[in-house]
Amino acid sequence: MAARHPDHERVVAANEGDTAAIDWVTERLRQVPRWMAQLARRTGGWTSHDVEDAAAEAVRAALTSLARYHGLAPFDSWLYTICTNTLRSQARRRRLRAALPLATEVVDPGHTPATAAAAAEVAAALRGGCDAIGGAEAEVLRLRYMGGLDFRDISARLGIPMAAVRTRHYRALAKLKQRLEAWDGEQEPAP
Repeated sequence: MAARHPDHERVVAANEGDTAAIDWVTERLRQVPRWMAQLARRTGGWTSHDVEDAAAEAVRAALTSLARYHGLAPFDSWLYTICTNTLRSQARRRRLRAALPLATEVVDPGHTPATAAAAAEVAAALRGGCDAIGGAEAEVLRLRYMGGLDFRDISARLGIPMAAVRTRHYRALAKLKQRLEAWDGEQEPAP
């Protein structure tokens, strides 16, 4: 087994209630908001509120898993990994929220039941088409048409150049067009 890092003893002592060790862990945890802000700047598309939420979640995750720190790396490295994973989880949740079905959105009271049903049908068809296309191209379509984002916002959210967003968008539209042309209207298009 690899030798444990000296930080391991401090973390064990903190778990056992040693005041000096608890202060040391607390001081390390104070680095989390700064690290989270740096990570968020690298990936782009994060508000200060998002960064604060992610930092709070990372601190909570670190505190609840403190006993699982085995000293195989410095404590700061372990903590930084938690920050990275937390931000990735937050990004995943944001993408999922953006891709929620349109049927859950509030319908304009001026719409008739027939137009609401037609809108729901179009939304379902778009979701089905995106599911069939899959991958990064479908993700761009979801963000564009279900999330209401423009290319610049999608670029920032995904952390990719705007040219890549446009390319994925137009490829996805071409795939959707191909599927619709193959569909005879009476049966679902082949995947």
